[in-house]
Amino acid sequence: MKLSRFTTDIELDREKNMLYNTASRQYYVYSKVKGNTVQNLLKNMNSGVYDKDEIGIIEELLKKKIVVADEADEIID
Repeated sequence: MKLSRFTTDIELDREKNMLYNTASRQYYVYSKVKGNTVQNLLKNMNSGVYDKDEIGIIEELLKKKIVVADEADEIID
């Protein structure tokens, strides 16, 4: 998995950030408290070892196309 080339991280306020995919127009809002978990997931997408909370986050990010398969051709998709 990899971060979509169309995804950007936007600071909403002092407590929340949002990952927004401009192609799918989908977003994922997360608290800055949870931010370390989200950022670590994005940096280590293919670690293969995830806890229950991380699996839930990954499923949500995949559904919203914020992250995509490594072989995804985002120009066609």
